[in-house]
Amino acid sequence: DFTQPKYTLGIIYVIRDPRNVITSVKNHNSFETYEEAYEFMKKDNTTIWGLDSDYAKTNVINSWRINYQSWTRKDKYKKIIVKYEDMLNKPEKTFYEIIEFVNKICSFDKEIDKDKINNAIKTTSFENLKKIEEKGQFREAVHNLKTKEKKKFFFKGAENDWRKILDKKIAEEMTQYYKDDLKIFGYN
Repeated sequence: DFTQPKYTLGIIYVIRDPRNVITSVKNHNSFETYEEAYEFMKKDNTTIWGLDSDYAKTNVINSWRINYQSWTRKDKYKKIIVKYEDMLNKPEKTFYEIIEFVNKICSFDKEIDKDKINNAIKTTSFENLKKIEEKGQFREAVHNLKTKEKKKFFFKGAENDWRKILDKKIAEEMTQYYKDDLKIFGYN
């Protein structure tokens, strides 16, 4: 565990429906098909080599399930689980809950400033972050390992809806495979 109580006041964990995560996994890792991306999402302790990064050349990637379980099952930490979809659909309410959580664990006694919340929502919108990336000001973008072409990190945003993107077979497979996980987080 690199997360230790003496260094950690709390955890903010952002969860996203795996049926929407698959599109990002496919894009980010240059998979040809959704089937390849799905198999990758199910594998535990996959290693990615040759990353084009200033930080690491290899990464150990756990399955979608192990990733969320490794953070949400940490009982010795105060935590808030935030659904990515809530950040899109209810940004003010979601930001408010996150700020309340941070204020509580940091023992801050400040009133929440609605103008700052609105500014944070505006400046971190998908559209705004995509523009920053297009200007070359987003360093975390990766390159396609085959073509060396720079990949878009801010790829689909709200358009990423598995109901419209995935074919019926893979959508049904994922819904069945993640059935219990989807129930935990209220994904239908």
